[in-house]
Amino acid sequence: MVKKEQLFCLIKSLTKAEKRYFKLFASVNSADANYILLFDAIDSQNIYNEKAIKEKFKEKKFAKQLHVTKNYLNKLILKSLRNFHSKISVDAELKDLLREIEILYRKELFEQCFDALMKAERISKELENQTSLLEIKNWQRKLLLTKGEPFRNQKKINNVINDEKEIIENLSVHNRYWDYTINVFDYFGKRKNELNKLLKDPLIKDEKNAKTLQSKILFYHLNYSIAIARNDNGGALEALTKLIKLIEKYPARITLDPHSYITALNNKIGMLLNIKNYDEIPGLLLKIRNVPQKYKLKDERKITFKLWLRTYNVELEMYRDTENIKKGIELIDEVKNFVVKNNDSISPDYKSLLFYQFAYIYFMNKNY
Repeated sequence: MVKKEQLFCLIKSLTKAEKRYFKLFASVNSADANYILLFDAIDSQNIYNEKAIKEKFKEKKFAKQLHVTKNYLNKLILKSLRNFHSKISVDAELKDLLREIEILYRKELFEQCFDALMKAERISKELENQTSLLEIKNWQRKLLLTKGEPFRNQKKINNVINDEKEIIENLSVHNRYWDYTINVFDYFGKRKNELNKLLKDPLIKDEKNAKTLQSKILFYHLNYSIAIARNDNGGALEALTKLIKLIEKYPARITLDPHSYITALNNKIGMLLNIKNYDEIPGLLLKIRNVPQKYKLKDERKITFKLWLRTYNVELEMYRDTENIKKGIELIDEVKNFVVKNNDSISPDYKSLLFYQFAYIYFMNKNY
């Protein structure tokens, strides 16, 4: 992407609600009126044309330094998006709470600051947000040092220090899991001389060494990848099955972040297709399709659309591979209706993929 087109792409990515909010946000300050004019002009273009923008506003002072004006407009849009999406996730709310803690501390409103810290710590623990927990511990220590002499609060400060040590250890372990997960296939290739060391690492051999849910998820994903590298289909399926069962024990976490769960289900389906073990696939497809409603996800309709699109393709592939022509043709009619209903939202590449599946099944049915 050319740098001068970045603002255009940002504006085009906005929803109708986000655009409406931006205009209300910018209109509060009369000095920002020109930025709304520029915003509308760029938004009206299908392909970015800076010459046309300069020509349109040649009588305006801001056009003489258009790059400066565009930069400010970009910042203004991002600021409005931060406000608009302040409740987009619990993690976003936590970041706002941490900013409030700093404000309360600087205003010397220490009791309110302490209450906010307690709330932030509870949320951070629920999210297993180790970096936020470290920041909270730093504020707790500051507060203890501000409110009294260090020796009077020595025990409490030592508790904070011990908490920090535990958080840092959790971060270190999690980092090692990520290192292994991202580079695992290198150990079976260019780093083969380090493979034995990897396989003997206690982090890989025993789930108990993964202290957080996030690390446990990586533990099973890593063991799945190792099994794949060894062509051990049974080991890969076992790791994925355990991973799915683990995540299902934490429904609140699936609501906050469904991606690990959906990825695990998709990986298992892919494995089962690969080894031509089809019996379990329909149940897994149903689990994926039920995720948005069962776990009450935000943007349920948007996520449901993507999941159905993906699972339709997998189900067609299954009927194709098993030569279940009757089921395949029945599903084609359903998928066609889905494509017509959501035509503008489906990429040309994905349509081609679905049409390929249609053609293959029709060919099997001798319907040329």
